[in-house]
Amino acid sequence: MKIYNTKNYYPTKNPLKGHESNMFNGQILFDYLFSNFSIEVFCEVGCYYGSGVRYLLDYNKDVFICAIDLWDNEFLINLYEKLSFDTSTYETELRNYPLFDAFISNIWNDKHRVLPLKMNSIDGLNAIKKLKINPDVIYIDSSHTYEDTKEELNESCKLFPDSILCGDDYDPNYGGVAPAVNEFTETHNFDLKIFKNQWLLLQREK
Repeated sequence: MKIYNTKNYYPTKNPLKGHESNMFNGQILFDYLFSNFSIEVFCEVGCYYGSGVRYLLDYNKDVFICAIDLWDNEFLINLYEKLSFDTSTYETELRNYPLFDAFISNIWNDKHRVLPLKMNSIDGLNAIKKLKINPDVIYIDSSHTYEDTKEELNESCKLFPDSILCGDDYDPNYGGVAPAVNEFTETHNFDLKIFKNQWLLLQREK
């Protein structure tokens, strides 16, 4: 198992403000990835309260995770107000549970396996590059806008050309994700594989 120094990225004590959220639904995709590829380092862009990271930690005891997120409650509340489906449940928990403290508390016992980068996705990807960490997988589940998804895909491909790219919310309710993924797929000659509303890009055979 690859291990990187994570000590300086955590508070000295567990915030003890954990909160479980049902946001994560990538079990089928994650099972496919770990069944078909050798994965030691997994990067998740957009982590919310950490249900996806927690699932990964329990699913594979040897994986190291780079977790990138702003963990900014107000930012997400404002973002959700712009979405076209009912987000009242998420808004309620966001107004009651601080994202970063809850995330840290939820993964505290495995903090040696998780590098939390509290920054925007592009800065986070570049921070990983500077640390000389090369993720085997980059999973994108951030703002869901077309512009951000497109930029995250391009930056991931530029910095980590050998990483597997995948993500969440290939769904009409998140209008920006599917168009950005489709455009990137054709421009960069990938094949697109869908698992419910999860997406995965695979290199086309030459």
